[in-house]
Amino acid sequence: MQFPLYAVFLIVGMVIAIIFIAYIFKFKPAENYKILIVLASGCIIWLLGNVLDILSTDFGFKVFWNHVDSLGVVMVTISFFFFALGYTGRKNWVTPSMIIYISIVPVIWLIFDFTNQFHGLSLQYGMEKIGDYYYLTKEYGITFWIYTAYAYILVLQSYVYLVNMLLSASSYIKKKAGFIIFLAAIPIVFNIFYLIDLGPFKYFDPTPVSLTVSILFFLFGITNYRLGEIVPATRDALLENIRDGVI
Repeated sequence: MQFPLYAVFLIVGMVIAIIFIAYIFKFKPAENYKILIVLASGCIIWLLGNVLDILSTDFGFKVFWNHVDSLGVVMVTISFFFFALGYTGRKNWVTPSMIIYISIVPVIWLIFDFTNQFHGLSLQYGMEKIGDYYYLTKEYGITFWIYTAYAYILVLQSYVYLVNMLLSASSYIKKKAGFIIFLAAIPIVFNIFYLIDLGPFKYFDPTPVSLTVSILFFLFGITNYRLGEIVPATRDALLENIRDGVI
């Protein structure tokens, strides 16, 4: 067993996410609070997989927990997309059939990821010793990049909805939308750094820790500025949800 300093940030991140879930579950400060609980739960799984990987010196154990944190990655991505739908007045779109449809590609990728040892299409793993610590190295396969492209399409679409609200809503709502956009950008930027091996991020993923920073600020926004309230639907969102003709 090893204990790099980064493990402390992962553990603190888990504590923050657990506090967030407890607060959301108890006070239900947002109409779509269940989606926020799923998002934070995905973050916890992501953090747990990372911390157990980084604490271990066993190659097989590290690989196993990397597969587990893939589940957290999927949960965070999908729940953020549905959060954006509900937050921008499109909650009628969040139906069981829509959830199944959006989840098809992530579920297929998870199958490939958990069975990676038989085909190597998701990731190729190695292990390096840096100083006193052992770290996994990864070479990404075709199914990983397909899922990553799909995940970023969902994120970009979420941003389209949020930016549209930012441009068409009142000044009060614009402040909320701008803050949500800023918070969402924090883990996205760090995830890009990780994917391109920028700086020290070749050996550990900063995305889940940066996500908990966003969650912490979101919790502050909920308790002080009612950030979790679903805003009044924008004109475009209303028109998108009307099934009859409009003259």
